[in-house]
Amino acid sequence: MVIWANHMLRAAVAAMQKLRGPSRNMNTLLSIEDKVAPISEIFRLQNAAELQEAEDRYLPRGAEDTCAISARRIPRR
Repeated sequence: MVIWANHMLRAAVAAMQKLRGPSRNMNTLLSIEDKVAPISEIFRLQNAAELQEAEDRYLPRGAEDTCAISARRIPRR
């Protein structure tokens, strides 16, 4: 049995730290854009097309333009 989760997480952390260095003091991320996955790949991995189909099917028309935010203040002790 091979457990990949730990190594994948560690590889991701190393990649983030490597990219953070050059971009830390810059006002733009253009210099590292070619080193990161395109947003289309992120959407593909999330199966965003299926989520969009479900939203189109089940979300009432016009509901996408509204949102409700419920907030409750929790007293500090």
